[in-house]
Amino acid sequence: MMTRQFRWHVSFLLLGLLILFWTTPVVGHKIGKGYNNGPIWEIKTETNTVYLLGSIHALNTAYYPLTRGFYYAYYDSPNIVFEVDLDQVLSGKKSKQLKRKRNFATIRTSQNALLMKLDFEGKFGVDRHFYWKAKAVGKQILGLESVDYQMNVLDDIILKSQKGMAGKNREHAKQATRRLNQLLEAWHRGDEETLERMIEEEKATPEVYQAVYHDRNLKWLPRIESFLGQEENYLVIVGVGHLVGEDGLVKLLTDKGHTVRRMVYAIP
Repeated sequence: MMTRQFRWHVSFLLLGLLILFWTTPVVGHKIGKGYNNGPIWEIKTETNTVYLLGSIHALNTAYYPLTRGFYYAYYDSPNIVFEVDLDQVLSGKKSKQLKRKRNFATIRTSQNALLMKLDFEGKFGVDRHFYWKAKAVGKQILGLESVDYQMNVLDDIILKSQKGMAGKNREHAKQATRRLNQLLEAWHRGDEETLERMIEEEKATPEVYQAVYHDRNLKWLPRIESFLGQEENYLVIVGVGHLVGEDGLVKLLTDKGHTVRRMVYAIP
């Protein structure tokens, strides 16, 4: 059984990998055929459709092409929405928080210790894949929150996670690697049950869960609702952990009376 400090650090490593675009290989499941049932939902109104795509922020070329549902939603949507405005992140402009390197040096050091052989890169993550496609054809690119807000959340978590962790990174890294592999495999299969179970397990570190998932999901909810009923379609791309579970956006939107339908394609 994980101690509180153990789970803090595992959550810290996993969170850093997902948000700062690093990961580790997954083996033993079918990839790259374009038929995987990747997690994507749709909400239809009388005038438009809003798609909710569960992203993994780093992959490699073996995972491409992605599921057909992802591409259908992309081509059907003039507006592409990310957790933050990736124009600000990828254009070379630096926010105040991105200029603060104190704690992000810590997270990169932990990642490098965890991932000695980096087969995956952020440039192949789902977010960046669709960002560059959208950028090339002039689609509107939006963000659900500011870069500074996201960095503030992470900064606080990183500081808390490092207390009492000296000398224990190796043990925690092994656990984080196993969990990341489980997450990637469940994401690729579109295994909603496993994804929900994994995000519910994050509640064992309530400070992380509250700040990263619960609070941000509630903050994003009215923004996503504002897209409903517009004249144009929207594709919202966020980390898959934000969509599933009791506090996930799919459940929150359903509870608000919206009909949220999972898009599923059969694997031949």
